[in-house]
Amino acid sequence: MKTDSLKIWHWLNNLFIFLSVASIFINRRILLKSFSNTPHDYQSIFINLSDIAIILFLIYFLFYLFLNKNIFSEFKDYIRHFKYLIFIGLGFILFSKISVLFSPIPILSLVSLIRIYLLFLYSFSLGFLLSSGEFLKRFLILIVSLGVFNSLIAAYQFFKFKSFGLQFIGEPILSFLPGISKVAFPGAVLIRG
Repeated sequence: MKTDSLKIWHWLNNLFIFLSVASIFINRRILLKSFSNTPHDYQSIFINLSDIAIILFLIYFLFYLFLNKNIFSEFKDYIRHFKYLIFIGLGFILFSKISVLFSPIPILSLVSLIRIYLLFLYSFSLGFLLSSGEFLKRFLILIVSLGVFNSLIAAYQFFKFKSFGLQFIGEPILSFLPGISKVAFPGAVLIRG
């Protein structure tokens, strides 16, 4: 029974690691609130697919820790080992709270601060899972594969000057609207690659 339970946890770890990491490469987001007439990153609140995946990963990770006493004790040792790094990271986040006070749109700064805090918790939790070694090889293969996939899409867009057709996962539509990076070239406007 123990080995079946370990196989299930191993499978769930792989699943949540894959989904959370893959979602970072998928630029899908939903506009929640815009503070200008034309929504863009600097004056709008978006929720990204990766935000949802990271929150789900962190919820799963908490269950994983509290339902496995051995893993929980390993995690406490992991925290003790990296306590100075944790202290520096949390200090940075606490220091970043000052920016909320001076922001022209405080709620926008607060959302960004929450996202930074979630990314800190995510990277620390993911680091713990990868420190065991069994997930590291799969993780590296995943990162390289997703990076190559993104590069191929970007190269296709750049050389063909058209979209690849993956708008449902957040691929930018190649138009000359604000927000698309472009370079003025004599006689043409090119998309920056």
